[in-house]
Amino acid sequence: GIMFCNVAGELHCFKDDGTENWNYTIPKGYPLSMHLIKDTLFLATTEKELLALNLKDRTIKWTKELAGYAFDSIISRNGTLYIQAKDIYAIDPTTSKTIWQINSKTPEGFCRGAIALSENTLFATEQSGRLISANLNDGTFLKEFDFKETVRSPLTIASNLLILSTTAKKIYAIELDKFR
Repeated sequence: GIMFCNVAGELHCFKDDGTENWNYTIPKGYPLSMHLIKDTLFLATTEKELLALNLKDRTIKWTKELAGYAFDSIISRNGTLYIQAKDIYAIDPTTSKTIWQINSKTPEGFCRGAIALSENTLFATEQSGRLISANLNDGTFLKEFDFKETVRSPLTIASNLLILSTTAKKIYAIELDKFR
């Protein structure tokens, strides 16, 4: 196994026994979100950029500017990175090219909580309370609903339900089939 720990812009990698394997200083800022695919660690930073760090030699493969901050919001499926950082991006992890992008409608945008994926659909919330669904392959917008309440928690999928909570202390369960 492998475990990463971020301490004020220093990334520490630990072995299973808890001893440090190596550490690396992030060139600018510090990580807000991390995601591992094979030997590459993707880091969204406080500098509004996405880094692809080669774990074999700890060199930066590429960097990409993002529209905003990405708090715990990188996920991957079938060779594509999905990230919400004000806007929602589908990114080729090898080249850093944007495959598609969904622009936010609010200044805060899509930034808090994880994106949820189910079959061929992506679900995400803007902090303002707007929930959207989009086609995973091409980013085609499918549906939206505005809860008119602040959403900062991750989306959860259980059985055929999409579950989210708001800062108004409400929990919503939405049937996935009705929101595709």
